[in-house]
Amino acid sequence: MEAQLFSDTWHQISGLKVCLVPDYRYIQQWFRGERWYILEDRFGNRFIRVTPEAFQFINKLSLDRDVGEIWQEQLMEDAETTPTQHEIVRILTELRSYNLLQVDGLSQSEDIYQRGVLRQQKELKSKLASFLFFRIPIWNPEPWLKSIGSLPQLIFNKLTFVIWLVLGCFAGQAVISNLDRFGDEASGVLSLSNLPILYIVIFVLKLTHEFGHALMTKRFGGTVPVVGIMLLIFTPIPYMDATSNWIFRNKYHRILVGAAGMFVELFFAFIAAIIWANTGEGVVNALAFNVMLIGSISSVVFNGNPLLKFDAYYMLSDQLEIPNLYERSRQQWQSWVEQYVFGLGEAATRTGESASEQAWLGIYGALSLAYRILVSVSIIFFVGDKWFLLGMFLGIMAIYTWILKPVFSYTRYLLTEPTIQKSRGRAVTISLAFIALVFVGIYYIPAVSAVRAPGVILSGEHYTVFSPVSGRLLETKIGIGEAFENGQMLCKLETEDLELDILQHEKQLDELNALLTLAVESRQEDIDPLKEQKESVLKKLEKMRSLQVETKILGKGEGFLVGEDLGRKNGIWVQERDALFKVVKPMNFEFVAVFSQADASELFRYEDIKGQIRLLGRADSPIHIENVEVLPYEQSTLPSAALGWMGGGDIPVKTDDPSGLATAEKFFKVVIPLPEQSGKHAPAFIHNRQGVLRIVLEAEPLGHQIGRRILQLLQKRYRL
Repeated sequence: MEAQLFSDTWHQISGLKVCLVPDYRYIQQWFRGERWYILEDRFGNRFIRVTPEAFQFINKLSLDRDVGEIWQEQLMEDAETTPTQHEIVRILTELRSYNLLQVDGLSQSEDIYQRGVLRQQKELKSKLASFLFFRIPIWNPEPWLKSIGSLPQLIFNKLTFVIWLVLGCFAGQAVISNLDRFGDEASGVLSLSNLPILYIVIFVLKLTHEFGHALMTKRFGGTVPVVGIMLLIFTPIPYMDATSNWIFRNKYHRILVGAAGMFVELFFAFIAAIIWANTGEGVVNALAFNVMLIGSISSVVFNGNPLLKFDAYYMLSDQLEIPNLYERSRQQWQSWVEQYVFGLGEAATRTGESASEQAWLGIYGALSLAYRILVSVSIIFFVGDKWFLLGMFLGIMAIYTWILKPVFSYTRYLLTEPTIQKSRGRAVTISLAFIALVFVGIYYIPAVSAVRAPGVILSGEHYTVFSPVSGRLLETKIGIGEAFENGQMLCKLETEDLELDILQHEKQLDELNALLTLAVESRQEDIDPLKEQKESVLKKLEKMRSLQVETKILGKGEGFLVGEDLGRKNGIWVQERDALFKVVKPMNFEFVAVFSQADASELFRYEDIKGQIRLLGRADSPIHIENVEVLPYEQSTLPSAALGWMGGGDIPVKTDDPSGLATAEKFFKVVIPLPEQSGKHAPAFIHNRQGVLRIVLEAEPLGHQIGRRILQLLQKRYRL
């Protein structure tokens, strides 16, 4: 109880005489079924949330009595609900930083000025730390918003929402109907000729987005004191301050404020999609495409992502009724460490009010941290690919933000944090031990090292069966992947036209025989022409009868069918020379995999290479292989079967190579002979079956593996 109630820093404030400023304002709100009070700093448009017990205490503050006396009095009245000394210190510190606390012996104007200077210094440090998201305030739109009257109600209502939904349906149909065209135009959106249009569209859309927030805020009685420019990755983007929606008692009003920007942006994107789908090439079409693309992507991917502190973050925070979700999620992990690792128990920093709230905070904290790091790394590489020196600067700043600054902050926390005073020795010991274990584990304990490569099974002997005539495919006797024997019928073609032609030529042959008999008796001069005509008909008839025999497609030797399922083709009409299926001989199978240069460099360190192959779509045990042969190929043509597992992968390809598909950089081909398969059962090895080759290397610490990968990435990407 003593550890919960008392604070080591209480002596610093217990003798102060303070009170709330005369013109402060507060409202009641309910979060997760509990009542809270929201106090507003009208000058700075900032808000602080306190519990009813804390609100009761700060309302008793007076310039006639010191803080310690008031706290002792309330403790005697109700010891169960009185805030602890640590909570009082935190609340009074926040109230003073928000200009809501007046101190005896210090004029209010002088106190506000001093705190304003400190706040500006903190804001400058915060901006420097978040250098990718720098904000510059420009204009106070509040007078203009007051002058527009009922315009927000006319823009945001049930009718406009229905119109928005209808437009969304038409826009979706327009895009789906033109998907091929959409893909072609999207591939050139970052071309130099389109970049000016793209940036103008981004700026205008974001301006309408922010005014959507402002109008919705005004619709529910809030204020908008600031509109400015945010340098998002050094790109000027409009922003506005809608923090006054904190005072809205209805959480759905706050959620609607967060959704208003996306509502407006998608509205213009829907209209642009309809215009784009119904216009030809030109300025209007290009402008509509950019509006459609940017309006939808920015709304869904960025503003609609709650892991980033954009619109969806605040909407999720309001829906969960957990204010300051990001900051409190980090505090929740700190609370768990203090409680369970440092052994503080109930004396640990309290964050979540319930088990469910603590769970939400913990999950969000882990996901948002991982996602923010991922976004930062992606931005650094994206900028580095365009401007190397700027990317290097961003990388240095990221190292400071994500590594050095947290290390300094954590060190200061271990050495100075009053909360862990009684277990500081244990906290320092555990922290040092953890760092040592991580360091040893990463750099001294060997870990499994392996390289993987996609591959495909290729047969040494295979051919394609084509349709000998035009006809209807019937009587498919065998399925894809099944084995056949020599002479076994695989399928049959129904050729009504061929049968009619045969019947017609047979009748014509009978007629010629009759004419020849008559010519022998009466007109011998017609015999030679009739014989020539008969010979021609016989040749045609012989050819058609041979084609009729070929309509029964028989297996030649032993093999397996591969390709498209014949059962799906049953009953369809095929033209002459159409490909029906492929036949693969049950011998000489090999698995062909391709390694990048970075992965292949590891293979050349070993003489005896062993590994295993797992075939996709099969749950049986992997195929163990030995004596892997690694062959270097540079600017070499790959087999067409490799297209399925190479397309879009790590290996760039040249499409203008007249000899086939050739790589644009060096790669290494691994060829592994596979045992022969025979019999009528479905084989494990099927031509073009995909798989993954995994080669286990000598165990090596993770630190060495990660370091080598980073160096290889820098060498490959930036030629360092």
